[in-house]
Amino acid sequence: MSSLVTQELWDKYCNVKSSGNAKWTLARAINTGVTNPSSFVGCHVGDCESYDDFKELFYPVIERYHNLKVEECVHVTDMDPSKIKIDLSESAKSKVISTRIRVGRNLKAFPLNPGGTK
Repeated sequence: MSSLVTQELWDKYCNVKSSGNAKWTLARAINTGVTNPSSFVGCHVGDCESYDDFKELFYPVIERYHNLKVEECVHVTDMDPSKIKIDLSESAKSKVISTRIRVGRNLKAFPLNPGGTK
């Protein structure tokens, strides 16, 4: 966050609110990085719309963190287990007791956790 929020970026977005229900602001987005300079990423998204509303901050953060270009990404969801083609060895099979897949989702009309209210 600290390497991306320039005076120019601040001036552009300091009075902007996200178009989502959280009405997220740049000040709220970077609050964690300002109050905890040693934090790893230093910013939070308050609602889904913030990604695009403040993309000059969030896209570079995502690109640096994941080493990719956001504009080139396509999200694909395919939960068909028959497409898993990995053949585990007998040794590996004997060690696997259970597995867990965690998927975190948010409802489109509701803010993400940092932008939520009671």
